[in-house]
Amino acid sequence: MEPAEAMALQDERIRDMLREVVQKKGRPVRFTEDDSYEYPGEKDVSIYGWVDSKADDHVRGGECTWYIGPTARLVERTYTEFGDTMNGNDDIIGINVSPAHCTCGEYRNMHLRYTESFATIVRDMLNVDDGISI
Repeated sequence: MEPAEAMALQDERIRDMLREVVQKKGRPVRFTEDDSYEYPGEKDVSIYGWVDSKADDHVRGGECTWYIGPTARLVERTYTEFGDTMNGNDDIIGINVSPAHCTCGEYRNMHLRYTESFATIVRDMLNVDDGISI
């Protein structure tokens, strides 16, 4: 049985705004294994970092951009990152959107990840900097 989709995400304008934010601010994920201990059947990332730096440099350093199509899926994931030897690891929460590809076609079927608070994501979607009136 498919999980029920959030009512707000049934609005195409909200989906478009969210896609635009993740295309602009999301970073590509570098997976290390085909199966995850924490999420069985899903890929996992290294505790030493999840960003695919080659793909990230390709888009951030050039004229290429990310594209997320209308059939992409969004999931929230927590990854553990190495903090330091004295204090242990940090849990980093973010949204993963896939599939995504760069507009020149060099990188395809990528996961883009955006690691911000819900409030920041909403502000970015609405393009406001000074808070949101409700």
